[in-house]
Amino acid sequence: MKTTKKIAIATAAALAMFGISSVANAAPLTVTVNGAANATTSAAPATVAVPAANVIDAGHTVAIAATADTGTAVTFAATGVKLVSALNTADAPKTVASGVNSIVATSAGAAITVYAYTTSTSVGSVTITNGSYSTIVYIAGIAGAASKVSVWGPASTAVGTVPTLSVSATDVFNNPIGSENVSVTLIGSTFTDGSIT
Repeated sequence: MKTTKKIAIATAAALAMFGISSVANAAPLTVTVNGAANATTSAAPATVAVPAANVIDAGHTVAIAATADTGTAVTFAATGVKLVSALNTADAPKTVASGVNSIVATSAGAAITVYAYTTSTSVGSVTITNGSYSTIVYIAGIAGAASKVSVWGPASTAVGTVPTLSVSATDVFNNPIGSENVSVTLIGSTFTDGSIT
């Protein structure tokens, strides 16, 4: 009888330890980026086109979905990017001014999705936190079409020489564009007193 009781106690203790171990090793926070497991790094961020048309839609955002234990708080904290909890609609327009730096939501057991966007080609991040668990998603923007072209050269040049002119193109958010082919033609240019006119 005593042996049976000892076996029962040992079994109960083992089951309790297994239960505690399972809880301790559980990872209640899972994060996906555009539907896939988060594999972003600062050197290999998720990339997305900047919202050059000032509309925050699916084509200009990274969808970040976090699933956590029911009733627990999930925090999305952005650095260098902005967050919205819903995309642009006719009834609820979303522009570059709509984003916030932080969103906190209570898990109902289903994935909580927020959308990150950026107006910069520099790498930004979103830190997702649930209790003691934390994950970082890295994001960088892809420059839009050329919006501004700047041309500059020397204030003066020697008579009979051709000055060197420099040209740069940037998108609407002043991100440099390196893939544009820009040509400059001086029409009817003359040199007077060594100045470009």
